[in-house]
Amino acid sequence: MYGIIDCDNCYVSCERVFRPDLKDKPVVVLSNNDGCVVARSNEAKKMGIKAPNKTLAKMASHFAKKYQGYRHCCMIDSDEKRIKALKLYPIYEVWGIGRRYAARLEALGVKTAYDFAEHNQTWVKATFNNIVIERTWRELNGEDCVPNEEMAKKKSICTSYHYKKAGVIVMGIGPNSPIQQDLFDINAEQFEKMKRLDAVIDRINKVNGTETIVLGSQQYTQKDGKGKANVFANAIKHDFKSKNPTTRWSDIIVLK
Repeated sequence: MYGIIDCDNCYVSCERVFRPDLKDKPVVVLSNNDGCVVARSNEAKKMGIKAPNKTLAKMASHFAKKYQGYRHCCMIDSDEKRIKALKLYPIYEVWGIGRRYAARLEALGVKTAYDFAEHNQTWVKATFNNIVIERTWRELNGEDCVPNEEMAKKKSICTSYHYKKAGVIVMGIGPNSPIQQDLFDINAEQFEKMKRLDAVIDRINKVNGTETIVLGSQQYTQKDGKGKANVFANAIKHDFKSKNPTTRWSDIIVLK
C-alpha cells in the first residue's frame, strides 16, 4: 500500500509555522537570488499573482532589481504589462537569447523583446531553425512552454555569471567506478592520492558543515562584486531571506 502526504503551499506553510502573523495574508516565497516566485499562498493566488512563464519571470526580476519604483517586486500579469515590458527590454537581455543570436537579431533590426515578439512564428523558424529561440519567442508572446528541469545524474558542470558574460565548464564527469583508463598515460599512485584527498575533504565538510574546506578555484565573489565570499550563500542575493529559528541560535524564537 502506498500513501502520499502532501502539504498545501509547503514553503508558505512552513514559514507560517514561525510567522503566525502571516496567517490569512497573501504570502509568496522567492527563489535563490530573489529571482522568481516559487510558492504562493491561497490568498496570493486569489489576487492573481503569477509569472506567466519563466522568460517573463526573468524579465520581471530584472525590472524589480533595476528600478526602485517597483520596490523589489514586479509583476507581469496582463497583456498590457507584458507589451509595455517587452518594449522597454533590450533583446540582448532576454533569457534564452545568447550573445551571438542577439547580435544577429540586432543586425536584422530587432532591438527590443517587443520587436522580436512582433515577428511571426514562421519567420522565427525560417531565420533560426532553433527550438530554444522558438520557445523564447513563444514565451515572450505569453505561452508557457519552457519545460521544468528534471533531476538527472550530472554529466557536466557549468558555472556562468550573467553579468560577466563568462563561464567555466567541466566535461567528462563519470562515476567513481569503473573508470576507463588511458593505456599510455596512467599514474595509479597519483590517482589513489587524489581519491583519498577527495574523501578527506568530503568527510570534513560532512562533519563540520558544507564548504568548511574548498578548493582555491571554488572561491566566490561577494554579491556586491567586491572581495571574496567565504561561502556560496554569501555570494548570492537574499535580501528577503527568512530567519532560521531551527538551525541558528541567534534566530531562535523567544516567548514573552
